[in-house]
Amino acid sequence: MKIRWQEIFTETIPFTSESDVVWRGVNQWIKQAKSPATQVDQAWLPRSADMNWYPYLEMLNDVEIVNQLKEAEKDGSDAAIIGCYCDPGLREARGILDIPVIGLSEASMILAQTLGGRFACVTVWDSYVPIMEKNLRLYGWERRAISNRPVRYFDLEWPKLVAAFKGDGDPLIKDFERVALSCVEDGADVIIAGCGYLAPALSLCGYTHIAETKVPVVDCVAAGVAMAEAMARLHRNMGVSPSRSATSPYPHPPQKQFLDICARFGLSNLAEDK
Repeated sequence: MKIRWQEIFTETIPFTSESDVVWRGVNQWIKQAKSPATQVDQAWLPRSADMNWYPYLEMLNDVEIVNQLKEAEKDGSDAAIIGCYCDPGLREARGILDIPVIGLSEASMILAQTLGGRFACVTVWDSYVPIMEKNLRLYGWERRAISNRPVRYFDLEWPKLVAAFKGDGDPLIKDFERVALSCVEDGADVIIAGCGYLAPALSLCGYTHIAETKVPVVDCVAAGVAMAEAMARLHRNMGVSPSRSATSPYPHPPQKQFLDICARFGLSNLAEDK
């Protein structure tokens, strides 16, 4: 089985000078999370919009993500994972790809609902909170999350993240746990680590539960990998694929018009017929 892990930036993360440490850590955790026979190819964008929490810049970045996922399908990937908890480009990718496309947020919230009664998400930037709250509403799972601020954040300090990937996770865990405990106090019995960098950094440090509460932490990267493997098997062995009905969120556009419009916008690889 071959799975594409699609990062949402170029190989140079715009917020740290130690991108290589982060990428190695993410890749290490993906290898631990996947099945032995599964090949997961980590890939980056040729260009990216650094400030992708602004709607217009998010849209530009999403085009690059979908572009790369289309290439992954052509190259024989059995499934694809978008490596960001905001699930950027997820709906758009599912609208034109036939292989399963997995979003970390959706996968994590599905898993969280099997582990407890009420979940919450802790992420790393205030600007991502509205995007993640929007996804919670879009997926229709508000009743399974805590009612008061189901998505919360701490201000990530990149040196602490890098230190965690190098083995010193205490400062990062302290920041995460402070916010997570406030969620537990408001009724959460499952906490999602809502960032594709944060989650593996915590997991590689052996952090799986919130303090002494016995509340589990859902690692969004591990959840995404597990769901991608499951959906790839279902797609390959049983033909499971997105709905294409007129009332589906993922209908295929009429082929001729699709090709013409993609060519008009200079998206040659999307315009190529299968």
